[in-house]
Amino acid sequence: MQSGFLLHAQELQILLPNQYEGKANAKELEYKETFYVYKASVSPVIQLKQFKQYYPELALPDTLRIELPDLSHAKDTTLLLGVLQEEVTAPAHLVLLLATDYTTNEVTFYVDSNMDGNYNNDEAPILVQAGKTPLDINLYPMDEKPLQFSLGIPKRTSIGEKNQELLKELRRKSKMKIRNKLTLGVHAGVGVGRLTYEYDNLDIAYPTWYTVRFTERALGLNLDYEATKFRVGVNATLNNHFYYTSYLNVQFAEPRGLKTGILTERNIDTHALNRLQVGGSVAYKIPLTAYLEVQPIFSAGQLFYLSDNYFSDNRPNKEIAYALSPDFFYEVGVRIDVTVGQEKALFLDLVNNTLKWRPNNFLEGINFSSLAISHRTWKINLGYKISL
Repeated sequence: MQSGFLLHAQELQILLPNQYEGKANAKELEYKETFYVYKASVSPVIQLKQFKQYYPELALPDTLRIELPDLSHAKDTTLLLGVLQEEVTAPAHLVLLLATDYTTNEVTFYVDSNMDGNYNNDEAPILVQAGKTPLDINLYPMDEKPLQFSLGIPKRTSIGEKNQELLKELRRKSKMKIRNKLTLGVHAGVGVGRLTYEYDNLDIAYPTWYTVRFTERALGLNLDYEATKFRVGVNATLNNHFYYTSYLNVQFAEPRGLKTGILTERNIDTHALNRLQVGGSVAYKIPLTAYLEVQPIFSAGQLFYLSDNYFSDNRPNKEIAYALSPDFFYEVGVRIDVTVGQEKALFLDLVNNTLKWRPNNFLEGINFSSLAISHRTWKINLGYKISL
């Protein structure tokens, strides 16, 4: 005979009084016990070799003989096996429950209440309805206190019902998303970037090049319209920059031996540290789950400097200053948008910012050609938004 057991934690609810000392919360007054489904066909001889592996501390036989009730009218018969005990210190008992129509919402259980292995000298079978309050059951081991537990089964649903429940849940989740509404958001972030420029000095016939790295802190507001597939909006962000060592390299001769022919000057310039970035953005929404979206984004606008000048040379008696006017910027990146409540969401942006940095009349008085300027920043912003 084939033997084997399959755990069905969701198919059966065996609830026992909890063992405790002193006070206990109402939620702790009962706990669930695991039962196993006997996969072989039900017969008077039950194989326990595999089941014994789950309870090696118990002295169980390899086989067990039982007296079956009249099951001639049953469409199907299922045997469930478990181990119960009245108290922590009381002996554990092997409990066998016979069930018919086990996969339906109305299951008939045959209980060996006197635990003698004979199902013909016990009370009438018990009808348990799925989803209803578990029924109280008493077992009477010989010369011991009664063993009490409650027996119930969860409500089973058909494939059609499961699909309806799934659709209902998807509709509920979709209603949590912000759709066809204005949103107000706040964001904060950090960034790292680099500014470089290079040109050919025609007076000395050699190149000059400059580089500086910086970090950025940002705090801003977003006002967006959230459509089903797109998001469009405006934003304003205050930026504060911290500049590291800058290097201005001026080549004045050809390299000879250990002489490079290059003059390098450090930190002789002063940048505007605080800026206001104002622009618009558009994004396309790609849903991954009911709560999660990925959004490729594009932004563009103007950067306003909160100080007037850029000093390319800040040394006493050598000051060279250029007025700063608003500069054009654009950003490309991606947003991860996570719905966290009813029309509320967290978002994380990773973008690359390109700024058309060019102070007014930059390098005025220098005879140059082939000027190339690059101002790029990698930014990461974390934000929160709600619908209006």
